[in-house]
Amino acid sequence: MKKNQPVLVGSFGNPRGLKGDISINIFMSNLKSFKMLKEFFLEGNKTTLQFTYFKKIGSKYIASLDKCCDRNTALSFKGKNIYSYRKNFPKLKKNEFYSTDLIGCKVINTKNKILGSVIDLKNFGAGDLLEVHDKKKKIFFVPMDKNNLVSVDIINQTIIVDPLYGLID
Repeated sequence: MKKNQPVLVGSFGNPRGLKGDISINIFMSNLKSFKMLKEFFLEGNKTTLQFTYFKKIGSKYIASLDKCCDRNTALSFKGKNIYSYRKNFPKLKKNEFYSTDLIGCKVINTKNKILGSVIDLKNFGAGDLLEVHDKKKKIFFVPMDKNNLVSVDIINQTIIVDPLYGLID
């Protein structure tokens, strides 16, 4: 993935209160990771967003934006996606990758047969799943665990899997 490529990192929810605070949905592992990015912008608009503070209330996150001083202004952000550039993400160690790097990778089994391409990652509560689209337009899921995932090669855009019997037709 190119360093200047935008990455979806969150979205705005409903305004909170009358002073311009707004709830945000963070698509990263935690608030600390989100705040480390430092540079944010809206989809289709390269104007930088300046967050003045974040707070966590229960399992929800609330933020305040610079120049967002009232509920009506906060309402204008509702439903909009928050992006950051890939260059803002921390460097990875060997054998580490970001989940966005997996989208578009070829999925191959241990017998070197192409099973399809990753179109998304899902998590329905029991762990991460690769959502794979095969040549026949059929969608199937491969759990991202040591029993099914053999290797990930981000440079060559290839994921080798050894799916449990019956997982794929």
